[in-house]
Amino acid sequence: MPGLAQRELEVSLLLAGLGKPCSLAEAEQDDAWRAAMQEEMDAVNRNGTWELVDLPQGHRPIGRKWVYKLKKNEAGKVIKHKARLVAR
Repeated sequence: MPGLAQRELEVSLLLAGLGKPCSLAEAEQDDAWRAAMQEEMDAVNRNGTWELVDLPQGHRPIGRKWVYKLKKNEAGKVIKHKARLVAR
């Protein structure tokens, strides 16, 4: 980023990640993130995104992970916690 000293850049990058959980266990301890994950699961179920089936012998299941994002307004204030369940 032009105009930023290396130390300022490091601090900016560090602060950009604040507020987002690093793990499912961490997210589950926060009401806002739990609500965001529940909203995602409700949408997955409502949309019929997948169907549970028996895993064929010799096959491995597709992995999954949660991705967390804070939505902010123009002033930088957090307006929404967003959680997405994605295949890995």
